[in-house]
Amino acid sequence: MKNATTPPTVNSKVAVGTTKAQRPADCCKGSELPLTRQEWYEIYRAAGNKLP
Repeated sequence: MKNATTPPTVNSKVAVGTTKAQRPADCCKGSELPLTRQEWYEIYRAAGNKLP
């Protein structure tokens, strides 16, 4: 349950292409991490992406 002090989280989607059956299940675990928008953008920028 969210309250006034809980930051909003980002609803991310995972896209995976693989020939290994276990890989999609492992990658889906990444969508279980609650991230704030600020955290998501920090990871995005750390991966070398630029914001408009």
